[in-house]
Amino acid sequence: LGATRVLVDAGVGTYDVGPERSYARSTAAHNTVGVGLGTADQHELWASHRIGARARCETLACAEHRLVGRVRGHDSPAAHRRTIEHHAGTIRITDTLEPPGAPAVVRYFVPEALPLTLHGDTAIIEADGRRCELRALGLAWHRAPALGWLGMGRPAPRVCLSVPVLREGTRVELRPLEG
Repeated sequence: LGATRVLVDAGVGTYDVGPERSYARSTAAHNTVGVGLGTADQHELWASHRIGARARCETLACAEHRLVGRVRGHDSPAAHRRTIEHHAGTIRITDTLEPPGAPAVVRYFVPEALPLTLHGDTAIIEADGRRCELRALGLAWHRAPALGWLGMGRPAPRVCLSVPVLREGTRVELRPLEG
């Protein structure tokens, strides 16, 4: 909104081996879907900078107002397919699993410093005198505190908004609000 990012990942606060670095590199610290019990990481993470087994990623469609990609984590029971579409000022994000049915959760992170109001399936985020709506169609948001950083040694906590990925898929819409 304006010059303010309203959806952010964890960021990086350290390169030292330890729990903060492990979290910042994890799938659970990013605006994406975690698939499987405990929502395992898409890549096999080693130490502070290394990766073992890797996810398989594909771009399935790339057009002016539509992007479709798929990733299958290194030991995932299903692939995650994400479709991002832009139409009339609204960004629609649809997440599905192939095959459907594995436990999965989609996460979105908002800087804790931004005013955030939840009403069931709708989150209202305020920044720079503007507001936007993040709506999880038909699902109530779960809110939890999360770690985050603006840079090395600069903590900036986040709020994690999450919903399950349903068998038929989960759709989230992001749009600016007037007034």
